[in-house]
Amino acid sequence: MKKTHTTRVALDEGGKMVGASRTIQSRTDWRRVDSLSDKDIRRAVARDPSTRILTTRDLNASYRVPKAIDVQRLRRKMRMSQGAFARKYGFSVDALQDWEQGRVCPSRSARVLLTIIARAPEAVDRALYDIAAPDEVGDDYGHDVAIARRLLRAHRAKDEWAHARAEVA
Repeated sequence: MKKTHTTRVALDEGGKMVGASRTIQSRTDWRRVDSLSDKDIRRAVARDPSTRILTTRDLNASYRVPKAIDVQRLRRKMRMSQGAFARKYGFSVDALQDWEQGRVCPSRSARVLLTIIARAPEAVDRALYDIAAPDEVGDDYGHDVAIARRLLRAHRAKDEWAHARAEVA
């Protein structure tokens, strides 16, 4: 695999890097780009299979993940302690504390789950804790969920043991 990296630089009007120890000529002819009409740009994009213009329909069909979520407010609204919230939804208590105190922003996937928790907690409960009938989604689905439940219980027991051990120490 080829390693690549990106360096942000400033270019002058002639397309040369500003403030660099050596001059690097840009491969883009910006005067030509500026002279293109919208129609020319659409035609060029249509010819390039790796590029596609997003339509209003595409944008409306995609979901938007909030940039920030008030995790503490959500947890308090649900009347749960940090430990209970973290255990129930699979977060670490440390991560939860970092989010609540603003030291770290939750990742995109965590924000998706937090949004679902905020808007439809019963759906999360059904997805994580209910065992579906095998004929609804396939023969081994119920078995997989049962295994996941056992692992979740073991994980919780381990957390509770570590918490009790910390209290004794």
